[in-house]
Amino acid sequence: MGKNLKKVKRGYKFVLVDGQNLCKRMYHVRQYLKSHDGHPTNILFGVLNFVATMQNEHPEAHIIFCWEGQNYSVRQTKKGGSYKQSRTHADLDYMARVNELKDVLPLTGVYQCFQPGLEADDIMGYFATQKSGRKLIVSRDRDLWQHVSKNVDIKDVNEIKDEQYLTDFLGYPVANIIMWKILKGDKSDDVKGILRFPLALANHISKTCNTLTDLKNSIENDDWVEPKYEKWRAKLKAEWETLEDNDYLMRFHPEWVEMDKVIKTRPNRDNKLLLKVIQHRSMFSLVSRFRITGITLK
Repeated sequence: MGKNLKKVKRGYKFVLVDGQNLCKRMYHVRQYLKSHDGHPTNILFGVLNFVATMQNEHPEAHIIFCWEGQNYSVRQTKKGGSYKQSRTHADLDYMARVNELKDVLPLTGVYQCFQPGLEADDIMGYFATQKSGRKLIVSRDRDLWQHVSKNVDIKDVNEIKDEQYLTDFLGYPVANIIMWKILKGDKSDDVKGILRFPLALANHISKTCNTLTDLKNSIENDDWVEPKYEKWRAKLKAEWETLEDNDYLMRFHPEWVEMDKVIKTRPNRDNKLLLKVIQHRSMFSLVSRFRITGITLK
């Protein structure tokens, strides 16, 4: 049985944060939080409080906030269709709060990055799979579970979960979660799976298949599955183009990330300026959270 690692410190080299995912959570959870002059501080306070927690729990880690790239996602431009089309665009008020946060984050000592045309998932996937050392992904997006391995854990809300924990939870290797989504679809991303595809069959296939090549070899095997599922062999062959499109949309493509095109904001820890922001926005509890001492503002 895997572990829920909520209270375990694992010596992470990188903490990879899904910036928009975290901001949206704070936007709704703390929606009524305001400064003394009525300025909304839900995102700013919530995320800064999170950063302080991560720095205190993982002092040796490089914390990297990954953001959505500007312009359309390469997945939308190359495949078109309905990919993430049902998602509402963020309103100006929300984006103003996120932009305020982005201006303040360097003062806390964290990194920020994005690549035009790519999603935050892509940048996080690159660091998770292409960089050495232990990593912690922070996001509620299950697409990122495909990167969980012996060197990569994921933090969902307040819980850190490892590879074995998620494998036990799913009933198949967590590395194969994209295969399951290819078959069943993903409503949150507007990706349609095979209509009425049996859940039990999707789970069975995901136990042994990670790629479409694995799936192709499986359905060509005479002992594929139980006889009652035999009709789905032909259905998968007939819907192969849909499966290829789903694979393209949901699987991580490391070749898309070009580090010379990634726009980075490096940390510039400045306790004096950070204290000024904290006081201006009436977020006084953060002074001790960031261990700011010996500074007096005039």
